[in-house]
Amino acid sequence: MTELPRSSGSTGSKVSVIPFASISQNVERLSEGGEGIVFRIRNQPHLVYKEYKANQLPHLNIQALEDLMSIIGTWEASHQARLLSRTVWPQSLVAHGSEKRGFLMPAIEENFYRRYGLRSNPKRVLCDWNQLSYQDAPLPAHMISEVPRPSVEEKIMLIKDLVATVDLLHQHDIIVGDMSGKNLIWTTQPNRVIIIDCDSFRIDGRKGVCVHKESPGWIDPTLQGRQTCKESDIYKLGVAAFRSLWNDPSSVVTPEVVNRSRPSDIPGDLISLISASVGATNRPSSGEWVRRLDQLFKFNGRPVVAATGTPVAGISRPTRPQINTLSATPRTNPSKEQESLLFYIVCDESGSMGPNGGIAAINQALPAMHATLVADPMFADQSRLAIIVFSDNAEVILPLCKVTDIADMPGLELSRNDARFRPAFELLHDVIEHDISMLNAQGFSVAMRPLVIFISGSKPNDSWQPAYDSLIKHHSRPQILAIGVEAAEPEVLNKITTIRDLIGLSPSRALSRYASFYRADEIMSASRPFVPTQDSNKNSGGSKRPIIQMKNL
Repeated sequence: MTELPRSSGSTGSKVSVIPFASISQNVERLSEGGEGIVFRIRNQPHLVYKEYKANQLPHLNIQALEDLMSIIGTWEASHQARLLSRTVWPQSLVAHGSEKRGFLMPAIEENFYRRYGLRSNPKRVLCDWNQLSYQDAPLPAHMISEVPRPSVEEKIMLIKDLVATVDLLHQHDIIVGDMSGKNLIWTTQPNRVIIIDCDSFRIDGRKGVCVHKESPGWIDPTLQGRQTCKESDIYKLGVAAFRSLWNDPSSVVTPEVVNRSRPSDIPGDLISLISASVGATNRPSSGEWVRRLDQLFKFNGRPVVAATGTPVAGISRPTRPQINTLSATPRTNPSKEQESLLFYIVCDESGSMGPNGGIAAINQALPAMHATLVADPMFADQSRLAIIVFSDNAEVILPLCKVTDIADMPGLELSRNDARFRPAFELLHDVIEHDISMLNAQGFSVAMRPLVIFISGSKPNDSWQPAYDSLIKHHSRPQILAIGVEAAEPEVLNKITTIRDLIGLSPSRALSRYASFYRADEIMSASRPFVPTQDSNKNSGGSKRPIIQMKNL
């Protein structure tokens, strides 16, 4: 392999050039486009070779291609890694004698391909963006398709991934140019979007490799024949989002079209962002797209509930939020400031919580629960809160943190699965063990038995009692108040509840009442044994019932 000296117009590293003769015996035609032909390299399956057609060579700006290839050598390592994982970036030029006619680039990974076509003879096809636009179309009986059908949540995560790549390119003054349904490919294993046809990219302020082009259905109407630019990339981001989320492969995308039909499962703020992007003026930047999506989907898509406000619609599964937890400086001798009150909200997200409005009711109630804990200066600084959700499985969506550090929280989202209590109790046991160990290691003491508010509107679909018994016998002996909505079974909730004085109270009032023990220094001593008995699992609250109306959550 030979090295070209850096050209006068280049601002990056050297570009490698290989002779075509070094690969000519192993090339095999793969596909053909308007500008060139792509060949598989049999002895280097991780690479492919794109050779420009003879009629294109006189119009090529090879210098622009060299500049693109070399400029990323000036980027920091994390930016280079992101670009190389989200594009098929040219790696080496290929020369026939002294004439550079093409380049090597990475082969597309196998998980971007699926079988599609006639049942008698299906083809191996790329999952391109156009496939996302036909999700609602029924498949004829004589056809077969193994192309995934991403949910709205997954589509939004794909859009987020694409936006992050475009923003990276714009930060380095690189314009995508011909972004289209054929040049965007995707996979949901995990969610990732790759931009292909990278020789249509260009450095802002310079000419491109090929003649300016845009794809039908993705043409920015404001260009009027002028070169593509960052603003036209934003228009195409809006088109990509619209085509996938509205399942619309062909409409001319304008703000009026976007706002004419506003799907209920797409957050209004995202619709507004798409509408602004396809407008004629004042389009948001790629950085604004990143900021808005990060804000809207702070918890990786799970609804964001403002601690003192109302839920903002969001979608998908959570990642752990970055919250300043357990941050106080430890002291050798724990004082009042070093004591901690632990509160765990455990919520049912199973399918039965949708028709009865339970998910929405809990999301509306979370701010009040938080407000209860921060309202009283006697225990606000000591209070720590965690949120666990469950359906057929369980997960922590808000790790234990000081309530005074919480600005917003992840809300609940509906699952299609049945409710199983066992995973919730098993996870809660492990989380409490971890949290207390972490607190103790940092010099904190746990002042009271942890309080668990367990909210469900379901009949459990499993054998949960052994996991529950293990939980209440944990050395911290957590107190549990089980609250039911609608379809919950009072008998089951009564078996779960260990603190009878709180039965019948809303979650917020129960938190306030329990914390009042600390306010009055009525701390439940760790030396006082708690042994569950048959009587302790009976509702001793007289006429009190564990079922409350959702409006009272």
